[in-house]
Amino acid sequence: MKRQFNKLMKSVGITTSTLLIAITCQAHGFAQWGVASAHPGTKHFSDVKWAEFGSSGEKGRLAYTVGVGGWKDGTNYVGSSNIGGLQEKARDSFFFEALLGVEPKAEHFYLTYKLGPSIITHTDALLGSNVQMAHELGFGMYDKRNVRVGLVLKHFSNAGLVRPNLGRDFVGLRIEW
Repeated sequence: MKRQFNKLMKSVGITTSTLLIAITCQAHGFAQWGVASAHPGTKHFSDVKWAEFGSSGEKGRLAYTVGVGGWKDGTNYVGSSNIGGLQEKARDSFFFEALLGVEPKAEHFYLTYKLGPSIITHTDALLGSNVQMAHELGFGMYDKRNVRVGLVLKHFSNAGLVRPNLGRDFVGLRIEW
């Protein structure tokens, strides 16, 4: 428990540092939403819905995102938890994340990959820790005002540090202004 608390505090420190970077750089607002890709309990992609809002920006090829979001899990998936193998259901959760990465651009097109710490409010049968690592891959188009529309792929997992660690994968639409 103490080790998880220390990891959480380290993530909060990294998140705070990234938030300060976002404040000092020229940031954009964004909204993204979508559905989960299949996990053991999903029969349809629409069983798990996801949304996120926040601030995003770039300096050259360096890109960052600070976001708040959540997912609603409409499945009935039950799996083993990290506490003595007890059975646990997949649950809804909110999350806070601070991601840093790269963003190469071409004329009116962008590609971005970011990763960083994420804190989720509820562990469940898929994610056994409140501290997660989030990965985000996005691509799309932008205009001369840097208004963007694109697709985003998002993944949460804890790198196998705590079980269960089946992870959550999402696909969605991103709008940035």
